[in-house]
Amino acid sequence: MKRYFKAALGLGLGLATMSLGACGTNPGKDGGTTGGMDGGAGDMTCASYEAVKPVVMPDKPLYNNEDEVPMMDKPAKYECVGKFKDKDIADPGNPDVVVTMDNGKPTITLKGKIRDFQDDQPVWNADIKIFLSADDVLAPAAEKKWIASLKEQQLKADPNIDPKLLGTAMDGTYTITYTLPNVTTTRIIIHNIDGRALDNGTKFETIPTYEFFRLWNERNPVAIKLATKQAIPGLVSVTQRDGLGVLAGGIRDCEDNNVGGATVQVTGGNYPGDPMAASCADGKPYDGTKQNQIFYFAKVGGSTLPTRVRKWTSGNGAVAALNVPPGKGKITVKGILTAGGMLTELNSAEVPVIADAVTIVDLPPK
Repeated sequence: MKRYFKAALGLGLGLATMSLGACGTNPGKDGGTTGGMDGGAGDMTCASYEAVKPVVMPDKPLYNNEDEVPMMDKPAKYECVGKFKDKDIADPGNPDVVVTMDNGKPTITLKGKIRDFQDDQPVWNADIKIFLSADDVLAPAAEKKWIASLKEQQLKADPNIDPKLLGTAMDGTYTITYTLPNVTTTRIIIHNIDGRALDNGTKFETIPTYEFFRLWNERNPVAIKLATKQAIPGLVSVTQRDGLGVLAGGIRDCEDNNVGGATVQVTGGNYPGDPMAASCADGKPYDGTKQNQIFYFAKVGGSTLPTRVRKWTSGNGAVAALNVPPGKGKITVKGILTAGGMLTELNSAEVPVIADAVTIVDLPPK
């Protein structure tokens, strides 16, 4: 599977940070708002929160062109819209993904590798847990029900293992085994936590990450360093606030290719007030579009970075909504299927948003 999120969130460090209001307002000298660091329009004023925003129409139909090579767009494959279905679980004949069956229940033994998306550095000491439902993820700590935990399996195999060796290895590799209820349960939730990764020689902890709707044989979970969160303000002039979450998506077509030309809406629970700044969204339902909290990703100077200029996905298919209140968040994807057509809903999903964590949603056609 293409690593939409690893490619899309190469944020880069060393940029100045600035603490902004909850809706990212950046006052200018004349009391207005300044333009974005990437040359985009300035963040909207708080008064504009209630304004009805015009529908953003992409300038072309959905396409595949991950590297954004000029004149190399290919039409995205969306013939499966309305009838998309994963293939049942079966042994793929891959030594790194072994499937055995017992009374209709597949047991998967999977060898994978986890890297930090920003610098592609290996992540060590991370625990990887597999969940089957959002309710299991949101349950109180004492009641959480995962079906597999890397560290638990390592402790069971060797109760005397050195704690420093628990979790993913120094090169990011791991082996985990889990059993699914049947061959049609093809989507899982992958959670990684407590990892470590290097950034310019300095060790950083990773942010807890939940990947929803991942295929059962996903071998490369996404890890995100704390250093990345610290870099966001210098890139898009919006501070990711403590206590709120990030909801990110990877938009794909029927053949699992990343898709450009898709627009995304993210909504959620009521937005809390910011005690340090006046907010246009205090107490109002979260709307990433109205609050200028949705960012698409594009190649800038050889790196793939979030930008306030883009209003739909580039060929990497990636998007992120910042400062989403904890609870349930909804992500809706639309696009133009054929030249001259109208925006068509491709998929929507409700997923938990967890404070100080990143929720990643894998979004094939519905």
